[in-house]
Amino acid sequence: MTEDINIISYSKEYDKCMENKFGDNQMRECANEEYEKQDKMLNQKYKKIMRALPNDEKVLLKNYQKKMGKNKRNKFFL
Repeated sequence: MTEDINIISYSKEYDKCMENKFGDNQMRECANEEYEKQDKMLNQKYKKIMRALPNDEKVLLKNYQKKMGKNKRNKFFL
């Protein structure tokens, strides 16, 4: 499974998009497209990891994610 873990970087398409765009709106379009690609990739890897985990570890991971989500929301509103 470690072969699926890579340093996440921007796609080549994103870099090319950003080279050819000027202004906030155009650059935002590049960022939104990249976000969608990265989110899809992250979800695919997450599902693969979840399929490989034993049930007890799945529960631990889900509980950890819930805890982290609450912490992030609380910090956001401070």
